[in-house]
Amino acid sequence: MEIDKIKKRITNTNYKVKVRLKKLKDDRYSIFLDYHFFENGKELRDRKWLKMYVTGKKNDLQRDRNLIAEAILIRNKYEDMVRQKSYDIFTEKKTITLYGIFDQFLKKQTKKNSLKIWEHAIRHLKIFQPRDIKLKKVTRKFCQDFAQYLLDCPDINQNTAHTYFTRFKIAIKKAYEDDYIEHNLATNIIIRKTEGTREYLTIEELRRLNDLPYSNEDVKNAFIFSCFTGLRLGDLINLEFDDFREENGNLYLVFRDEKTNEYNKLKLCKVAEDILNHEKSTHNSGKVFQLLGETSIRYHIRKMVKKAGIEKHITPHCARHTFATLSISNGIDLYTLAKFLGHNDVKVTQIYAKLMDEKKDEAIDKLPEL
Repeated sequence: MEIDKIKKRITNTNYKVKVRLKKLKDDRYSIFLDYHFFENGKELRDRKWLKMYVTGKKNDLQRDRNLIAEAILIRNKYEDMVRQKSYDIFTEKKTITLYGIFDQFLKKQTKKNSLKIWEHAIRHLKIFQPRDIKLKKVTRKFCQDFAQYLLDCPDINQNTAHTYFTRFKIAIKKAYEDDYIEHNLATNIIIRKTEGTREYLTIEELRRLNDLPYSNEDVKNAFIFSCFTGLRLGDLINLEFDDFREENGNLYLVFRDEKTNEYNKLKLCKVAEDILNHEKSTHNSGKVFQLLGETSIRYHIRKMVKKAGIEKHITPHCARHTFATLSISNGIDLYTLAKFLGHNDVKVTQIYAKLMDEKKDEAIDKLPEL
């Protein structure tokens, strides 16, 4: 193979600083300098990535030879530094820290929900490791201990721990791929998701809620609207009258999904259309619902559900669960429902079908005996 010819041109014998090649995912080879030294009786290793790449392909043979020759010249410069007893030879390389690698991901987040998840994951990392450390000091045990910290944390459930640790693994894997660390330390360390409870309202409970006089009518209308459209809370807050289109006598909601960033088109059922017309008749502002912050919305939903005599822990997201279960109960197939909910994988939507099966089993169990 041509790459073997390239490797033969690398002379490392009797040199303290070695020229090495590392194969990348795209089948190129990254050229780096490898240096072992002793400090306080311990053997340490440092590397300098030259940002030079050879392919090992026949057509690139001459180019690869030139790059290796250049790498050897660079190596010789660092070898001279070693001979002059300047042991910390790669000090010009920027030190990458644990917090630093996570901050890089934080800056790349453009979606509000993703940004929140990364912020919370980093917050817990900083509770677990209060002082920033060099990335090289992160060990596999550190990763295992952080996973255990998340599992033991009283403020979050196991699924949230799974979400935060997944972000941690993404950052560690990227650090490995960028050659900041020698191994993907978090691989095969897993926090498994559990099948959580998905509360939803039945049509009878929705009717009871709809008939309930409540002080904050906007929150009530917005929540019921979400139950009949499946809108996420963020999309509901940002919903405008301009997001609706009339086509062939039908009214459609056309919007960009806050989470998936994809356009979605949904025909309004009569309940949702009536709520929209009511909001149009009460105010002329651009937003459909006059809502305050998320905390206020959650508070009012809990309060009005309790006032309606419904003994369930209902959150804004339960409106999506309600829409899903109503859809399945009325014959909408899983693939169509997945499109409505913005699920990329129908397996996520199948959870609702399973939920309905469990309710059917409960109904059979309640049948009287003779």
